[in-house]
Amino acid sequence: MNYATLSGSIDQYGVPSMSYYINDGVIYREHLSDFRTAWSAFQDTVFAEADKVVASFEK
Repeated sequence: MNYATLSGSIDQYGVPSMSYYINDGVIYREHLSDFRTAWSAFQDTVFAEADKVVASFEK
């Protein structure tokens, strides 16, 4: 069975961190460019939202 594990957390300063594990290295490597593009877009979205939340607390 193929699966991916995605996890994340937010520290006390509102800074998110994210990680992933994909159990099938062959499939991962075959789609590496697509995965990296999607992963980068996902991180950009998370960090942009975190920045908005932190900024709202500073007002």
